[in-house]
Amino acid sequence: MNEADENSLSKNFTAESEDFSPCTYVATGPRMSFQAVFDCQTCKERLSRNENNEDEVTFHCICESCAESCHAGHDVAFIGFAPAYCDCNVNNSCCMIEKSSLLALKRGVPVDGRIMEDHGSLSKMTNTIYNSFGYQAEVTYINDFDKNCDEILRQSKLLASMDMNGNENRTMWVSIPFTDGPKSIDNLNDLKYSELEKLAISIFRRHVEYFDLKTNHRSGAEWWVQVKPTSERDEEVGSIGLHYDKDESMASTFGLGLFPTLSTVTYLSHNKSANPTIILPRTYHDAQDDDIEQIIMSHPEKGKHLAFDGRLLHGAPANPQLRVINQRCILDEGDDLRVTFLVNIWTNGKPLDAIPLSDDQRIHLSKGGAQYISMPQYDDFTSGAIACLTVNEDEVESVNIPFVASEAEWIEEEETEGGTYLSMTVPFGVQPSATTLRLRYGDNNKAHIIMETLSDDSESD
Repeated sequence: MNEADENSLSKNFTAESEDFSPCTYVATGPRMSFQAVFDCQTCKERLSRNENNEDEVTFHCICESCAESCHAGHDVAFIGFAPAYCDCNVNNSCCMIEKSSLLALKRGVPVDGRIMEDHGSLSKMTNTIYNSFGYQAEVTYINDFDKNCDEILRQSKLLASMDMNGNENRTMWVSIPFTDGPKSIDNLNDLKYSELEKLAISIFRRHVEYFDLKTNHRSGAEWWVQVKPTSERDEEVGSIGLHYDKDESMASTFGLGLFPTLSTVTYLSHNKSANPTIILPRTYHDAQDDDIEQIIMSHPEKGKHLAFDGRLLHGAPANPQLRVINQRCILDEGDDLRVTFLVNIWTNGKPLDAIPLSDDQRIHLSKGGAQYISMPQYDDFTSGAIACLTVNEDEVESVNIPFVASEAEWIEEEETEGGTYLSMTVPFGVQPSATTLRLRYGDNNKAHIIMETLSDDSESD
């Protein structure tokens, strides 16, 4: 579409006209991306009859928008959720392409292609947890973090209280300045960033080097803070429901699943009432009813840094049974807040809604704080232990953990009106040797996800 076409379309493109499902090809191009995939047998049969026409190109699948619009009335079947791109416009026949292209431009999708083939490869799999858990996960401790934690903690609390244009879930973005690669970043203290941005850059740089990640001019760090209250007994206070990290705007607008290469959590505080982080070896690609044989549970500990495959289901649910194990070595401390610094490492592009801090915000964060704090270098991340704990059937308590809003999981609303939750068991009376555990279940007590639907009787009430 040229500039004249864009200007012509924009005259009739109002806010109301954005309320439609766009063709996903405008965001993916000919690159695989996780989405709902449909098949049009009508068009396949038509094209097969014209197979000698060189101007016609066969196609394999279509997106949901094209299935409902361009192929309305055709013999269309839902295949499933899978990596794919929409073939509807291979013969310039997509009725949604122009309207969708303009929406992509308005939402900031780069014209040179937003999506790469995958979320970024984790090539280094030397961590022993990978062989048993099936996905990469790593625990480290940041050396001498206590020296600088107070200032990081102060700025995190301040950022959480700031007005982010009415969007409390807004995430920040920092592009990584480099010439020959992220390893060549100059002294972070010479950069005009806030301490929070410098920490995000430091975390990005460490993991790019450790995991030997491939980066480009689109690579960077999405970051934000979580400041949550804690409670010994309340099952709602401070809860972070199970969820997948993803580009939320791409998911809500285009129905596409774009995930970070790595998700990370840095704990800035700890007390025995803080909710643990749990990580499940479960991605969008996995069947909903598959058994879950292992779960990683990380209890907050100041200076601990957790990194894991960015596609994995995780959260920090508020549940008293999950916090019991935490009381072995974590003491009450601070002001009863669970404060974490979150960084997602994106090697293939920026989430659409993530924004950099403004200069005014940087000044506001630094005002009244420490004039100089050193950032952790590569060698400052010291490997930590992940203790393996077999959950015996006769020494457990059952726990049901609700998901975050069902629409975030791409599950049909009518299928989840009765609730979606993780059913798992946790051991009691144990004294683990570390604050990060890998819970391993037997054949008869594996965890699983349950989707309860409303019965016909309940729907009529």
